[in-house]
Amino acid sequence: MVMDNQPSQPVGEIVASPIVLSPEREDLCKRLDDFHESNGLKTKPSDMFRGAVFASQTFLRFNQDWIAQSANSIREIMYPFYSREVEIVGTDKKEALQKFGSVTANDSLINEMGRIWNDLNSLAHHGVVKKGRINFETFTRTDFEKLINDFERVMGSILLRQMDIHKEVDYILSLSPDNIDI
Repeated sequence: MVMDNQPSQPVGEIVASPIVLSPEREDLCKRLDDFHESNGLKTKPSDMFRGAVFASQTFLRFNQDWIAQSANSIREIMYPFYSREVEIVGTDKKEALQKFGSVTANDSLINEMGRIWNDLNSLAHHGVVKKGRINFETFTRTDFEKLINDFERVMGSILLRQMDIHKEVDYILSLSPDNIDI
């Protein structure tokens, strides 16, 4: 007897390797963790980000809900900026970022962060959010990958601190003239 709701892949034990992130993603995780820690938040956004990356691996996409699950994890990383329940919201987003040491917190990046939050929120709620601009039924893997790239770009940029710039300058100055491509 065949049941209508059979999964598209066999069900059983799947052994998966741990996620290994690129150096750029590891750097983003460190910045996210530092921001949360500096605001007294107990969560580790790096764990949520690794979970989102894990859930979106190609071999796990037989799970029809992988986009919503991954989107929810990434949305939770941004939750402190959008919840009345989290302490940093007592201040303006820009002010909270500047207090953290951000040298790039500007209205344009903050607006883009809001767009990403709204899209992730819509996806995490399977497209039923009234303000959502995403059609969950037609949203593709490619659309999701672009959204995640936007998240990484915006959050990496908005969490850039003065000391990060100093480290980059120190690194550049430490290079010998023979190793510099002009």
